[in-house]
Amino acid sequence: MNLTGYLGTPLIKKLGIKPEMKVLLIHEPDDYFILMGQNIAHQHISKNELPDLVHLFAKDTVVFKKEMTGVLKLCKKNPAITVWVSW
Repeated sequence: MNLTGYLGTPLIKKLGIKPEMKVLLIHEPDDYFILMGQNIAHQHISKNELPDLVHLFAKDTVVFKKEMTGVLKLCKKNPAITVWVSW
């Protein structure tokens, strides 16, 4: 499996995930860390903590709308937050 995206850039770099960042994953696939090409489990935080980056996986608009309600609350607490949504 090719773990790099277009132009050979690793996915973790495209998403802007840096080693010092706290990352909140929502509905991530089981092979998330494999897809990233790197295990960032030590950066993964719970929903009770304030993240630097949120990566939400939404299978449909119902999930997207439901989860974004909470993500928007996090954005008010951390205006510099990065949010990625994967469909």
